[in-house]
Amino acid sequence: LMREKLSMAAKLATGVLVFGAWLLMIRSAAGTLSDTGVRSLRYFTVLSNFLCAIAALIHFCFLAVRKSAPRWVLRLSYAGTAAVGVTLMVVLLFLGPLYGYIALLKGANLWFHLLIPLLAILDHILLEPGERPSFRDTFLCLIPVALYGLGYIANLLLNGVGEWPDTNDWYLFTLWGTPVAACIALGILLLAWGIALALRALGRARVKREA
Repeated sequence: LMREKLSMAAKLATGVLVFGAWLLMIRSAAGTLSDTGVRSLRYFTVLSNFLCAIAALIHFCFLAVRKSAPRWVLRLSYAGTAAVGVTLMVVLLFLGPLYGYIALLKGANLWFHLLIPLLAILDHILLEPGERPSFRDTFLCLIPVALYGLGYIANLLLNGVGEWPDTNDWYLFTLWGTPVAACIALGILLLAWGIALALRALGRARVKREA
């Protein structure tokens, strides 16, 4: 019972923190890969955090009212957690070396890139009640990344890459040419699936220990 209450608190905090961090970003846009107003919504960072926040708040409401959540809510929470997991790992493994970690952890991005993803991941692994995701569910976690990637590519094809600071390739994926960009895209999809598999395995291990 205490674990369920802690999970509810974590989900409510996730929702509040995401919207609070977004308000901070659209007002000040401190640090790299941030922007004011609706332009902030072009970043996967912001969109993945919104997905995680919406899923967390829906999940919180079901736990508060019904004490359990239907399977579609569990899947949505799983996909949202995996999405912010992608944000965290891309910053740590790819964008950090490119832009510098200090620049990527300023202002709202400290929350978007690090603290909120960690909160969501720890909640999913250690606290969240309910049925654990199936192997088939891991493929659902590819959908947010794939949809964003298609939109990103479409924008480049329609509007061109452009020049810094007004480039449409704000993640610098085409910096080394199209073949490398394709490899990066495939790598991010594989990363998303790997994160989904890891979340599932760690969550199931916790449930098994408690059984």
